[in-house]
Amino acid sequence: MNQTSASRRMGGVLWAAGCGLLYLTAGLLTENALALLEGAASLSPAGLARLHWGGLALGTVLAALPVLAAARPMLGRIPGLRWRWRGAVAPMVLYVGLLFPLSWLSQKLPGDPAGGMLLPADPAARVLAFFQLCIVSAVVEELVFRGAIQGLLAPCGPGFSVLGQAAIFASLHGSPARMAFALPMGLVFGWAASRCHSIWPGAALHLLNNAIVFAGLLAGG
Repeated sequence: MNQTSASRRMGGVLWAAGCGLLYLTAGLLTENALALLEGAASLSPAGLARLHWGGLALGTVLAALPVLAAARPMLGRIPGLRWRWRGAVAPMVLYVGLLFPLSWLSQKLPGDPAGGMLLPADPAARVLAFFQLCIVSAVVEELVFRGAIQGLLAPCGPGFSVLGQAAIFASLHGSPARMAFALPMGLVFGWAASRCHSIWPGAALHLLNNAIVFAGLLAGG
């Protein structure tokens, strides 16, 4: 391995780790700002629920913007925006095969797999909750992890880039129960992005996964 290649790999690893930390920091800042806004707002419970879920959706997008901006100097552009579905069948089959075993495992580990989420009673707030959990989170996280971070790790090879982004993705999910689910799913989504040269097959699986979680929350509450 020549020095230039080694430097590119190390630079990609450090930049990817920095982007993961930046996403975590930006997310915490936006969540704290939203909490302050909710505390200062004089709204009904339904209004507060709408503010909460609408604010989370906006905050998720805002948290991703500095990451995508920081990744551009190394990438030139965020890869994987083209719509390519060739090669998506195998990751989709693997996702279905992993879903129930991982759900069972996450129930046995410390922490709430759903992150303690409760859906609001207000119908409009529930629509906003679906929009945030199933659409915004899925697309934004695919852009950040399978687009920017996996792209930054690309000089290290396809296997390492998929594993590395999945490890960063899982590490930001908090409890052992959530990480045990997020790590394999991050690998599946990353594999889909690598095979298809696109974030969109993984985003579709991510949306499906979050919709299943949402349906479970609906059934439970």
